[in-house]
Amino acid sequence: MAPFEPEVYLSKLSSSQRTISGVKDYYFGGAGSQETLRKNIRAFEKITMVPRVLNHLEAPDLSVEVFGKRAPLPIFIAPMAYLSLLELEGEAIFARRAAKSGVSFVLSTRSALPLEEVASIFHANLPTTQASAPRPLLLLQVYVMKDRAITYSLMNRAVENGFDGFVLTVDSPVIGLRRGDRSNHFEVPLKWQNANFIQELSTSAKVFTPSDFGRGVSGTNYEALVQDPTFSWDDLGEFSSMAGGLPFAMKGVLDPRDVARALTHCDDVILSNHGGRQLDGSITAIQALYRISKGGTKFQGNLIVDGGVDSGADVLRSLGLGGASVMVGRYFARGIFGGGDAGLNQRERNRFPYGRGQATYSHNTLKCSNEPF
Repeated sequence: MAPFEPEVYLSKLSSSQRTISGVKDYYFGGAGSQETLRKNIRAFEKITMVPRVLNHLEAPDLSVEVFGKRAPLPIFIAPMAYLSLLELEGEAIFARRAAKSGVSFVLSTRSALPLEEVASIFHANLPTTQASAPRPLLLLQVYVMKDRAITYSLMNRAVENGFDGFVLTVDSPVIGLRRGDRSNHFEVPLKWQNANFIQELSTSAKVFTPSDFGRGVSGTNYEALVQDPTFSWDDLGEFSSMAGGLPFAMKGVLDPRDVARALTHCDDVILSNHGGRQLDGSITAIQALYRISKGGTKFQGNLIVDGGVDSGADVLRSLGLGGASVMVGRYFARGIFGGGDAGLNQRERNRFPYGRGQATYSHNTLKCSNEPF
């Protein structure tokens, strides 16, 4: 992995962003006292695994069916806003690496690169395989904006550009108390704030003209792009109808009652506390999965774990508790921050050695033990 040289990296950012603490706190900090942020990783350490043996695993099948398709690995790169803060070609690097390595990629709505460009990079780097072979998925994470036409326009563009589905984030009608961002007076560079919204902002009745884009979203522009706190269960039918026939998952669900209700609208639910960035003190995703598995309720749908996944062992813990897949964010983000593509590749090789080692157990031979929570 290339050595991290903060002064080199920060020289690439605008003057308002040249603070190492600002970028680090934005990506790697949490809400409140950061209790939940710390618990996300520690919760996994409380879970032990009991591997089964002699199961003829010469060629283990690690593929998984999620979002109505077969993916080669039970791993997604979690949606992360403005990856270009970590590396100027952040979104492009993640798209290329994901496609080549068989890892599915969830692009954030708040991408510093238009979704069309990301889709083109992702599809150009997919390995040549038989049509029936599993392939990594490309998904778009979406918030429902106050100007819902903006959200639905983004979704339509994703459909037209070969995305495989949507991840609807439902746990942030308002933004959590992130003291690090406040004390750093952190702001995303203006040129990236609306990079993925150029088409929508040029036609929305709530915004200014395209000549205003260089100054970023502000005033009524900003208001149009804020998440809609009134979006509720009653609106999911409308959201589903705008998905162009593609599947979607709800991200940010933790209570079993909400899980059951969500699965009446979609086939996949992502257990997540938003990386500890929303409600400090909330339950972790792996705790939620554990309680669901011990509760005995059989849900008709896939449960995906997001938050605190820091190694291949954590993937196996999640699968052993009945999860279908995991999402990994910060672990990979630390690799690209200052290390670029080489740093990301090194992180992937060091802690996620699929196809060998611990992967030979396969998720069909693992169970999790003890009473950790």
